Amino acid sequence: MEKEKLQIEKMQQSGRKYLLQGLVICQCCKSVYYGMSNAKGGRSYYRCPGKRFGECNSKSIRADILEEVVWEEVKMVREHITKEKCDLSEADWETKLNIIRKLVQRIEIDDDNVHIVFQLKELALEGQKEDIQPCTRIIKNVVLSNAIGMHKVSNALAAISAAVKLGISDEEIKKGLLEFKGVARRFSLIADIKGVKLIEDYAHHPNEIQATLAAARSIAKRKVIGIIEPLRFARIRNFFDEFVRIFMMFDYVILTPVHPPEDKPIPGCGIDDIQKALISNGFNDVKIMNNTLLISHFISNSTSSGDVVLFIGAGSNIAKLAREAAKLLLVK
Repeated sequence: MEKEKLQIEKMQQSGRKYLLQGLVICQCCKSVYYGMSNAKGGRSYYRCPGKRFGECNSKSIRADILEEVVWEEVKMVREHITKEKCDLSEADWETKLNIIRKLVQRIEIDDDNVHIVFQLKELALEGQKEDIQPCTRIIKNVVLSNAIGMHKVSNALAAISAAVKLGISDEEIKKGLLEFKGVARRFSLIADIKGVKLIEDYAHHPNEIQATLAAARSIAKRKVIGIIEPLRFARIRNFFDEFVRIFMMFDYVILTPVHPPEDKPIPGCGIDDIQKALISNGFNDVKIMNNTLLISHFISNSTSSGDVVLFIGAGSNIAKLAREAAKLLLVK
């Protein structure tokens, strides 16, 4: 308490308004940050520091409520991993926050729930260092039937690790991987028309789109074209710069209207804004289309054998568009 008082006095003398770092999530833009509570004893609401679309003045979840939820979850996981009772009921928030910062990778929030992603490697090393033994097991001649892209290889490795832990034999592991046909709308081949592959993927987060593009690059002999349906205006707002950066990695981009159609537009977050941002950054190979016939004509006239066309998005419209375009192209 004495340290806290000194900090408050120091901050007040400096003329600054805030003090005491706390874990905060903005309900408006979902930004996660360490906010500052009011040093004058005001209510524990923090302001989002996001300035991309002007100052975000949205009030966040009340700090003490969020802190309580996060701390209880962290305490439970820590006790489970370390096998030690976490008796920190009288600890000040600074002590708790230091533990949270060490063990929590990120915190996400939706309308009703707080989701906490733990750094499990850190937890394991902290609590079970003496139990971790290096282990190498070689499984020869593994065939992955549907694993284009390193993200799918990583998923397969995770499945193999779980199977090894459960004592499943090498032959059963190989058989399961060979028979696994993949997941619908995850790098699914819609058609191969004169050497041009039409592939659909459910990706809608920037990282997912980048992984899908990398997978396409691994099989494309020429260009990769992205026909992209962004999901929700809020997602565009939250990841605008990331979307622009990743879209510039394609050879050509076609943007279709934001899904779902009834989503309320946010100024500065439309597909026309993405197009303008791409062009202003020197990427001119971008069009806006929402007509299956026009898109099929574009594919027919602008692609050659060895190209890959990706239909990207989580909505039903892009899935329908991919199949209708494939039908039109097959008729030609």
